[in-house]
Amino acid sequence: MMYALGFGMAFALSAAFTPLVRRYALAHGVVDTPSNPRKIHRRPIAYLGGVAICAAFVITGLAVLPLGRQILAWL
Repeated sequence: MMYALGFGMAFALSAAFTPLVRRYALAHGVVDTPSNPRKIHRRPIAYLGGVAICAAFVITGLAVLPLGRQILAWL
């Protein structure tokens, strides 16, 4: 049950954080622009998507895992 709770929490947090981080990246110009003919995207793509996933992972780890020196070092 603990694993399902952790998975659900991480999924919900990453789904909530991703649009916020994308909006921030687009507003501040942290994007990959399609300036090279080798790039296949047509619109600017935000670079900071991993930040939302990492934040969801850390918050879920702090909330679900029993805190100890090893877990805090891992997080």
